[in-house]
Amino acid sequence: MQIGKNCIKDYSDIIQHFDSLATEQVRRGANSYSNVSGMPWPVELVRRTRGTSASLRLRLSLNVNTLVYADSIPTINWTFLPEESTSILGYECSKATGEFAGRTYTAWFTSELPLPYGPYKFGGLPGLILKIEDAEQQFIWEAVGFERSNEPIMKYQYRNANEKNCSAEEAAKTLVRYFKSPVGFAIASMGGDARRIHIVGKDGKEVDIDKAAQQSIPYKPLEIK
Repeated sequence: MQIGKNCIKDYSDIIQHFDSLATEQVRRGANSYSNVSGMPWPVELVRRTRGTSASLRLRLSLNVNTLVYADSIPTINWTFLPEESTSILGYECSKATGEFAGRTYTAWFTSELPLPYGPYKFGGLPGLILKIEDAEQQFIWEAVGFERSNEPIMKYQYRNANEKNCSAEEAAKTLVRYFKSPVGFAIASMGGDARRIHIVGKDGKEVDIDKAAQQSIPYKPLEIK
């Protein structure tokens, strides 16, 4: 998460790392390049510090699509629990709970850093949110360090990213279809030509595309409603 004078950017450092590796590999003429490992949070969000809306990019793996859309920043009604506190990175943090998009969240914020921001769309507390998690602990953000920088906050346009402009509602529906069959989704996005996709397993052997297209990934959306 980057906080500037005029805007805030929340993104995956893991995805940016692999993007940098892939950019260098392509520059050197490689026929293939490093793919993102694991399932990092694929949303890049940029918003004005005083704004109520955000610009989002949702990166689907396998270079299928980047969904580009705008969405609102909610006003969360927080309940403060002043009797509970903890320390994160040496900062004294207070506790608050609130409802957002169908989930209940617990946030730890510090008034020592009087910035009303947090990761993703969270904020509105009298201090920077250093940790926040939902009641099921499906989604957890926690600060691991700080760095002061004079570098500008960059908003990238990805080369060959197949950017698709859509609404927030359309993006949510696309995610459901994607996780039902990521490989099948990729094949459909390429006109149904399965010959254009080759997947190699950890053992170095090529994976049967038909079998891969039948595999789904468990998916619980962050925003239920």
